[in-house]
Amino acid sequence: MPSYHEVMSTDLSALVTAADAWDALAGGLSATQDTYRSEVYDITLGPAWVGESADAARRLFGATLQEYATFRAQAEGVAVLLRDAHAQLVPLRSAVEAAAREAVAAGMAVSGQGRCRLDFGRLPEAQRTAALHDPGLPAVEQSWTDHITRAVEAVTTADTAFAAAVKGATATAGPAGA
Repeated sequence: MPSYHEVMSTDLSALVTAADAWDALAGGLSATQDTYRSEVYDITLGPAWVGESADAARRLFGATLQEYATFRAQAEGVAVLLRDAHAQLVPLRSAVEAAAREAVAAGMAVSGQGRCRLDFGRLPEAQRTAALHDPGLPAVEQSWTDHITRAVEAVTTADTAFAAAVKGATATAGPAGA
């Protein structure tokens, strides 16, 4: 579970940068697949190579072509997952930021852990003394802390779903190519 500090300090643009890298990998795999098809696989289709060895090579080379296609699709899928995570996490972090701003506007100081305490430094002296003796103050502080915690929990829920999607997108083993 990400902490308040982690939610507030994580550079979510890294998800888009990583997605771009996965897209570039997918493009490279596509180009390599095209080259492999024309320079290796296609030689098994022409009249210059026939017989059992050509048939065996065609099966193995075809499996390799399929592996390139599978790896490219997986790279594209990872890029999509990363962009989806970014699209979900940015507004959720904005909600955490908004919750913290609301707490500050209500007179709270928000710690690096997302805990709220009345900001006595912003109160006139007379109100400080009254606030110190207010039996309801701990409940008010806790309600603001809970408000921020709920926003952080929404980020955690999305982060957990993203992690599960990544774990569920495991590579499947196929026939060994050449």
